[in-house]
Amino acid sequence: EGQLGVGERCVDADTDHVKLVFCSLGTVDGPWEYNETKKMLYHKQHRKCLELSHSRGSLHLQSCNDNSNGQKWIFKELVVA
Repeated sequence: EGQLGVGERCVDADTDHVKLVFCSLGTVDGPWEYNETKKMLYHKQHRKCLELSHSRGSLHLQSCNDNSNGQKWIFKELVVA
């Protein structure tokens, strides 16, 4: 709940910059909160949303904006047989 990552790497942020860090062992707590209705990822500590800048092709934190398509995230479950 709140952790965004794969394997031992998790996504976190400092101020406005998004970075990969080692996940905290033994916990799934993390800095992110996903709003399923708005499809937005909110960083609880910095009080900003994860945004994809299409022009720069990078991720960063930005003030949350319900009208920003760059802040909309849809997760799909993948099942590998």
